[in-house]
Amino acid sequence: TLRVISKKTIHKAQEVSMADLSPPMVLAEDIRAKSGAMVLPKGQPVSVAMLTRLHNFSLFQPIQEPITVYLPVTTLHEELELAGVTG
Repeated sequence: TLRVISKKTIHKAQEVSMADLSPPMVLAEDIRAKSGAMVLPKGQPVSVAMLTRLHNFSLFQPIQEPITVYLPVTTLHEELELAGVTG
């Protein structure tokens, strides 16, 4: 599934393990403990600080996996900008 989160970037939904979470992913669904308790709400950008807190939480409460995230997809417009081509 593709979703536009900002005007220039298209994001693709993908399931990942907790170990594979990394910036610049954005949570597509709430992260929940296996008990069902919500740990982090959808829409949050993944940050190093978030990963540290999530890891510490998971030491006491297992996390439901896989986790659905949005990954940025490089657009043709961005690739052309990076290459210095203007239109």
